[in-house]
Amino acid sequence: MIIEPVKNLRGSLNLPGDKSISHRAAMIAAMAIGKTRVENFATSADCASTVQCLQQLGVIIERDGNSIIVHGVGKKGFSE
Repeated sequence: MIIEPVKNLRGSLNLPGDKSISHRAAMIAAMAIGKTRVENFATSADCASTVQCLQQLGVIIERDGNSIIVHGVGKKGFSE
């Protein structure tokens, strides 16, 4: 097989969300005030658990395809 060099290469690649970054993004968005959209949020069970914990603290989190929309409550706005 001979592979010839090409001048242009185009395409796209859709990678799965990173779990560590997804956890951090959800928590930081919850501490912010207002809406934050986190795109390509990981679909792992532990990321879903983080979302559930934040919801139990009073944070509204919506799913939108592979994204989440976090309605941040500020660092003093969490409920028990």
